[in-house]
Amino acid sequence: KCLGVGVRAFEVASDYTQNYVQGGRILIKHQAVALGLAEMAMRIEAVRDLLERAARAVDAKDPSAETLCNMAKVYSSEEIMKVAMHCVELHGGNGMMLEFGVEKLFRDAAIFLHMDSTTDISKFKIIKSMFPATAGKYAGPE
Repeated sequence: KCLGVGVRAFEVASDYTQNYVQGGRILIKHQAVALGLAEMAMRIEAVRDLLERAARAVDAKDPSAETLCNMAKVYSSEEIMKVAMHCVELHGGNGMMLEFGVEKLFRDAAIFLHMDSTTDISKFKIIKSMFPATAGKYAGPE
C-alpha cells in the first residue's frame, strides 16, 4: 500500500510538472524541479527493491525474513513520506488544495509511519532479530 501511494504521488507530480507553466517555462524545465522528480523516482525504486527482497525471503522461509520485513516497513514508510512531501512541494500552494488530491496522498503516506507500530519500535525489532543473543527477548542479564 505504501509503495502504491508513492507511485501515485510520483505520477501526479510528473503530470503536474510537465503541464504547469511557471516563469514562462513548464515546471520540469526548472533544474530544482527535475532534481526533485529524480529523487522521488530513486526513493520509489529503492523501496520496491527492498520490498521484493523481503517478499522473496518470506517465500523461501529464509531466517532473515522477519528482519527484512521490518526493514522494508520502516524504510518504505520513511521514504514514501519523503516522496509525498516532494509531491506537495512541487505543487506549491496547489499541493494543499483539496481539488488536486495531493494533500490526501500526503496524509496517506503519513499514516504508514504509525501502522503496525511506530518506526522506532520497528527499528528495535530489527536489532532484536539481528542480535537475539544480546539485544533479543531472551538475552542474558543487563
